[in-house]
Amino acid sequence: MVIDVRADDRIEAADAEAFAVTAEVCARLGWEFWRAGEIDPVLGANVRWLARYRHPRCAGRAEVTRRLREAFAGSAPLLAGAAEAGDPLATLPAQNGLGSACYGPYVPSAAIPITSTGIW
Repeated sequence: MVIDVRADDRIEAADAEAFAVTAEVCARLGWEFWRAGEIDPVLGANVRWLARYRHPRCAGRAEVTRRLREAFAGSAPLLAGAAEAGDPLATLPAQNGLGSACYGPYVPSAAIPITSTGIW
């Protein structure tokens, strides 16, 4: 599945044409194309945060991965879910960009939505 997330008021004629072509290519490949429009701001923030786990330095923490997947299996605020999975310092990646270590698990790229402008 390919998902494009763009606000309805930001779609111009050329964008609509690109979406139609993308949908056709996806259909030929047996994929589904879905344009989501605007998403909930909390969900967007959570997905951006989780996207940081894709970095290879985050691999190898299977137990933390399992707990995070359980905590976020439904809808949950980021910090509450991280706390449910354990110590947030151990379950969340560095958020300020100053740290080089990643304390969380690796989330497969399939869990991260693809937008028309790249990986979210």
